Amino acid sequence: MKDFTEIKVSKLKIGMCFSAPVFFDDGVNMFLAEKKPVRQFHLDVVKRWKIQKVLTYGRVIDDSDKDTLEETSELHGLEELEELEELDKPEELEELESPESLDEDKSQPILTDSIPILASEYAEAVKNMKVLFTSQKESDSSLRVLVDKTAEMLFRAVKQDFSGFVSYVLNKGSNGDYPAASVNVAVMAGAAAFSMDMSDRQILQVMTAALLHDIYMPYVPAEIINKKGRLTSSEFELLKMHTVRGASYLTDTLLLPKNIVNAVLQHHEYYNGFGYPEGRKGKDIDIAARIISVCDAFEAMVSEKPYRNAVIGYEAVKNILKMSGKQFDPDVVKSVVKSTGVYPAGTFVLMSNISVAKVIESGEDALFLPVVKIVAKGRGDIDTGTVIKLKEQRAVFIVRPLNRDEAMKFA
Repeated sequence: MKDFTEIKVSKLKIGMCFSAPVFFDDGVNMFLAEKKPVRQFHLDVVKRWKIQKVLTYGRVIDDSDKDTLEETSELHGLEELEELEELDKPEELEELESPESLDEDKSQPILTDSIPILASEYAEAVKNMKVLFTSQKESDSSLRVLVDKTAEMLFRAVKQDFSGFVSYVLNKGSNGDYPAASVNVAVMAGAAAFSMDMSDRQILQVMTAALLHDIYMPYVPAEIINKKGRLTSSEFELLKMHTVRGASYLTDTLLLPKNIVNAVLQHHEYYNGFGYPEGRKGKDIDIAARIISVCDAFEAMVSEKPYRNAVIGYEAVKNILKMSGKQFDPDVVKSVVKSTGVYPAGTFVLMSNISVAKVIESGEDALFLPVVKIVAKGRGDIDTGTVIKLKEQRAVFIVRPLNRDEAMKFA
């Protein structure tokens, strides 16, 4: 592996760009994305934290080749996040990056209003799905009524406050429990569908399909689901059948319409054509399936699994962005990120006053400026337990998300 090159902070100048990402002196956390210019904000951060050097695999980009490199570059990871930042709230972020606006002595934290916790609807939905997941082999007309009732209840709740509900389910998590995971994915899928300005009828169908997308997974052998290593070809064939058999159950027992059945059948198809069961590609994949695919992957990443630990929400965002245009529809990815925020609920972050906070609510109106709760006091007079709406104050800001090992100290 290529060694890092050390860059003294004193050598950094506004406007300087590098051909590869630049990291803080720990070599892990990114300081500056590839081909993105140094701003005054970056210089202020390293000065505040008394960082003497940064690290990069790249080189300084000369003025003569900046244009060429910019034309040929692709957005991945944090570069994609910066693109979303410029797209959504440039004026607010410019204010945050201005050192004059960061007045730590005069600004006071703003206490958020009580975040809508739709606990009763969530608990009822999970209870209903537990009934359904244990009754698939029964031909009972009441099961269709239960599906419709649950989907309509969640639809109304998401329509009322999809940002709050998404934050709630991400804080809640599923830990591999299929009924809870199905409700979480349905809420996230509904929020993404609202962000895409779909009709109420379409959104309800997306959410219904999301509730049922893994309905046959409990019948896949546990040794396949929990296997840590690579699946054999025969094991993979058994796994793939959960989409086909799930779709058959929706058709034969629940008598659901074809578009909902297709969404369940196709939710493991890849945007680049390398998914299953039919190898569909791009817009040939049902739109509901494309939405469920992203939300299902996101929910799985932030939940504990027998074969791996959960990742933090921020890392899940980066992971789905990396797969945009490959596994996932880019338009759907952007809608999901807009509904979860760049720092999704449950993410632990380091603040500019050396406090640690947990993100408790995030949404499309402030992708980079969520609502946080201080869990470990830093400098100044902001006490543990204080809830701060970052978009309504300029006293503190997020320096970086904490990785899983760091976050576990506060979870």
